[in-house]
Amino acid sequence: MKLSEVKAKLAEAGRFDTVGQSKGMFIASRGFFYTNGMTSDKLAAAVQRAIPTAAIVEHRQIWKPFRGGATTASQSHFLVRFTA
Repeated sequence: MKLSEVKAKLAEAGRFDTVGQSKGMFIASRGFFYTNGMTSDKLAAAVQRAIPTAAIVEHRQIWKPFRGGATTASQSHFLVRFTA
C-alpha cells in the first residue's frame, strides 16, 4: 500500500494525529494529555479494523512532560507500527 492510501483509510477510521512511513513500516500516532480510557491496544485495534491486511509490529504508550503547542512526537502519545 502507498502512504496516501493508508492515510485515507485511517482518516475514515478515527482520529490519528500523524501517519507516516519509515524503513518500510507505517507509523500512526495519537497524542494525549489525559488518556480517557484509550490505550495503545485500542489504537492498534482501530488500525486493524481500518486496514484488515495490516500486520501490527509494535504498539506502545509514550509518556512525556506536557509542553503546550508541542508536536505529537514531543508530547505523550500512543504509537502503532505496522506493515500493510
